[in-house]
Amino acid sequence: MPLIFSEGFSSKEDVAEQFRVDLTGVTIHLAYYDNRDYDAYAYVLAEMGGQLFEVYGSHCSCNGLEGQWDPEPVTIAELWETHKHRHDSVQEKIREYLEAQLCL
Repeated sequence: MPLIFSEGFSSKEDVAEQFRVDLTGVTIHLAYYDNRDYDAYAYVLAEMGGQLFEVYGSHCSCNGLEGQWDPEPVTIAELWETHKHRHDSVQEKIREYLEAQLCL
């Protein structure tokens, strides 16, 4: 699976720093951080121990992503159903990733 960092994230270390978590043993597949003006939104698709999971985070200008690392298990099929018809920028990145993985 290719590694995709988009917008405000540049590396796995950057994701760990922004969320203030230890990502030892975690594989990041897709990390997106849209940090504009006074608010921000983050999405991470990662894997640990063979299990895919998603992490969502958001904040206003006075906070960051710290304390929001809350992995939610997910399957490729669930990801596709959730994101196939949405059209904002993060959904497009997720859909591109899934299309490449599923050869759709």
